[in-house]
Amino acid sequence: MIINFRVEITDKEEIETFYSILILGCITAIREGLLTWDQAEERLFSPNTLTKIEKLNLHSTLIEITNQGMMELNFLQRLNAIGYEKSMDDIVNLLKTFIKEQKISKGEWKHWIK
Repeated sequence: MIINFRVEITDKEEIETFYSILILGCITAIREGLLTWDQAEERLFSPNTLTKIEKLNLHSTLIEITNQGMMELNFLQRLNAIGYEKSMDDIVNLLKTFIKEQKISKGEWKHWIK
């Protein structure tokens, strides 16, 4: 059985918003015990993802968060629970600020799922 699910976004700001929401959702799922950090790395925080978002020249905040997710958080999770939670809080706060600045609730709504 083949299942297709296509996300089609051509506007850079919309891509940044979509990606921000994906990261925020992953962090929420990790905190709720619905996703492990290793699973989030496999799906989102990978060198492949970093290469793609750099190639798209997405906002430096998103590149920094992806890089931090790949490198730092996995180690902090295993070694230092307090540092890990603080880093997760910092990322969530960055994402919330970034999403608010995108003003996604204003203007014409664009459908991402095709």
